[in-house]
Amino acid sequence: MPPTSAGEPGPVTQPNAWADFLASGFLRRLGVTLALLAMYRVASFWPAAGIDLSATRTSSGQIDAQSFQLVERLSPVALGLLPVFTVLSILEFAKLALPTLKFWIDASSDNRHTFHRRVLVASLLLAAFQAYGMSVALQDYESSRAAMAPPLLVATGTSFTIIFIVSQVVGTAFCIWIADKITRHGLGSGFWLLYAFPTLAGFAVLPSTLMPFLENGTLAPHAILISAAALIASALAIAAIVRQWMHHGPASVAVKTAQPNIATTDALSIVIWPPFLGVGIGGLLIGIVTGIRSLFGVDETGAIWFAPGTFATLALTMILIWLFTSLIANSVLKPALSDTPDTRRLVQQTALVTSVTYAAIELLVWKIEMPLVVSGPIWIALVTVMVLLLPTNISRYVPTPQTFNDDDFSST
Repeated sequence: MPPTSAGEPGPVTQPNAWADFLASGFLRRLGVTLALLAMYRVASFWPAAGIDLSATRTSSGQIDAQSFQLVERLSPVALGLLPVFTVLSILEFAKLALPTLKFWIDASSDNRHTFHRRVLVASLLLAAFQAYGMSVALQDYESSRAAMAPPLLVATGTSFTIIFIVSQVVGTAFCIWIADKITRHGLGSGFWLLYAFPTLAGFAVLPSTLMPFLENGTLAPHAILISAAALIASALAIAAIVRQWMHHGPASVAVKTAQPNIATTDALSIVIWPPFLGVGIGGLLIGIVTGIRSLFGVDETGAIWFAPGTFATLALTMILIWLFTSLIANSVLKPALSDTPDTRRLVQQTALVTSVTYAAIELLVWKIEMPLVVSGPIWIALVTVMVLLLPTNISRYVPTPQTFNDDDFSST
């Protein structure tokens, strides 16, 4: 082809969508994520230290379902990231109550590394404390079993308590390692993906869970349709909010944390953390009120107002979700942008979607008695995580359509 003269356009190279997709590293990151999640899943079916798996079989060699489920819940990774989540929840509330704490964390990378190390140490200490409680409960369960039943525990007493605590702490450290590797080399936020993964796995067996309820007439088919419609509608609304924050976040988060990945993470905390904090603080307030009423011998019939799924409980939690959404937004957004109409509208939309999603799922569980495997906050976090797995901009993977002029068509 002869060279083009000055001023004449050269040949247009059509983009290769598949080559761009491969070059993006998405498949490599997807493979890393799936491999790490598979490691976690295998570990979740391994019995914890001190548990005798043969005790889950009856005299006829059949698996005792109740004991097997107990073993599954007491794998080395049974605690998972729950200790980390508990510590982070407390610190998230502390950052709202003490703004200087967030300023110190955001001041430098050294401060952030120090903060993360302290979170790690606190999480492992909490895992040890929780594992001790689990070991005591396990030994109580073992003593209550039938005398002829095979022992579920290899040993009892101090020796079992020590090996069980060590196995759970190591399992929590293993989960933290997996979450870190997913964040660094996989897709999305490793912490939230791994934290929500048991719920995601529960959806895979949801049809078999619902079938007995349908067969005995406990659950009507229309209840399943209503629940599915509510979950799909809430997921679409959450996804729309998350996509807006993904574009809005890096431009609005404070300059001292304005790296794109950190900025987007801080902005998405406006979506994820308020439901968890609202449910946690709401439950704490209800517990305090109930305790005071019981202490002073007040008629307990008033406690019905604050039972799960009641209007009072839903209203209190929804108000707290709105409050925490506004507080976290003011904490992570630039002051100059947090007062703009677009930002205020987005914050209000976020509070509306998350609070209504929480209330809808609570009503499905407590009023329709739908045996869902997910709570409102977990569902919001799960949808957010799944949206984060999608490319921010897919336009470069789509071939550009060729345009034609009248000169491109010869007259007949």
